[in-house]
Amino acid sequence: MESGCSSLSLKTKQVMENLKLVLDHAGTSFAQVVMARIFVTDFRYYQTVNDLYASYFNNNRLPCRTTVGVIGLAGNGDVEIDLIVYCGD
Repeated sequence: MESGCSSLSLKTKQVMENLKLVLDHAGTSFAQVVMARIFVTDFRYYQTVNDLYASYFNNNRLPCRTTVGVIGLAGNGDVEIDLIVYCGD
């Protein structure tokens, strides 16, 4: 049986990989992210989510971010991340 931490870690990695695909398809990357919002159902694993999230960015330039602990997410998910991306010149 997976621990809550490893399960949330896998789910967070999948969310980030999905976002990477969307960014690639749009011809951009995590380097262009200016704002992120993270919603997580179990705030005990904040650091796990934070570490995985940060690993997709240059440590010298992390976008501004809000992380919110929530009771539930649509589709019974445990983590949701949305991004605002600068796509100009």
